[in-house]
Amino acid sequence: MKDVKSTDSTSNEELKVGQLYEWNGHELVPIQKSEQVKVPVTMEAMEAVRKTRARATGDDFRPCLMVTASQMLLAAATQIDDLPDQVADYGIKVYSELARKKRRS
Repeated sequence: MKDVKSTDSTSNEELKVGQLYEWNGHELVPIQKSEQVKVPVTMEAMEAVRKTRARATGDDFRPCLMVTASQMLLAAATQIDDLPDQVADYGIKVYSELARKKRRS
């Protein structure tokens, strides 16, 4: 990573290009990279995750959204033989709806 000198005259620290920082009220501190990947999903898919999570919730256990969505993806990938075709069909549906909404606005 390339180093960049801070423009703050009170700081002798070097900032690295490509590193994310946050202000803690006194100085910029590096943000640690998360091991969790964020995947955007449609609202329809998010609702399916929420419903599945509600069904999986017990008296003493409520799975987090990450666990619920991860298991749903893993199950679909291993148990649905025509998943690639379904993904293509769903993509056509989603992008067709977006195009229709754009034309109307």
